[in-house]
Amino acid sequence: AREQWVLLQRSPAELGARGREGWCILASENSRALHRGLDPFTPGELERWVELLRARQRSLAAEGSAYLYVLCPNKQTIYPEQVPADCAPLGPTRLDQLAVRLAQERDLPFLDLRPILRAERAGDRPEDRLYTTHGSHWNGRGAYAVYRAILTRLRERFPELVLLEPEQLEREEVRDVPESLAHQLYLEDRLAQGQYDFVRRGGAGYEVLKPSFEAL
Repeated sequence: AREQWVLLQRSPAELGARGREGWCILASENSRALHRGLDPFTPGELERWVELLRARQRSLAAEGSAYLYVLCPNKQTIYPEQVPADCAPLGPTRLDQLAVRLAQERDLPFLDLRPILRAERAGDRPEDRLYTTHGSHWNGRGAYAVYRAILTRLRERFPELVLLEPEQLEREEVRDVPESLAHQLYLEDRLAQGQYDFVRRGGAGYEVLKPSFEAL
């Protein structure tokens, strides 16, 4: 694995592709073809998505709940310059198609996070990106940008919701990063990755109740 990653400049497994600057890009489950726009939605599939989201909206409305569908982009969508050349987009992705189609449904609320995260990239530093460099999830700053975007949207209807500001949070380093692809690629000694979360100063302010499986 080390020889392929370092000498041949490629990933030793299909699960992850070797991006630029040593980044690792998730490449499983047809994600390469999807990112390139080689497997687009058919018109019928797009309509079924709209029907599905409408059914969820009606079901939740019957329970007295509002529904907001949030489109969450993957890392290569926000950092296209880090994608290897053989993964470069050739056409609209399914996410592109769905966002355009949902924009036509004025009474079906959805939030596209791509503009928010692209704007947030302006604050990047080499050691502080929105996504982890060897995984597929948001880092603390990316997660906070998403949290803020969702809460801001929800507060249009529910103004009583409280949005925590950055000064109310503190950085907490994540140890033994579980979401890095390094373990699956047998490159834990090569792909060291820093990851952090933001947590509320003074504690979460709530208690997580875990069910007792013995009682089930």
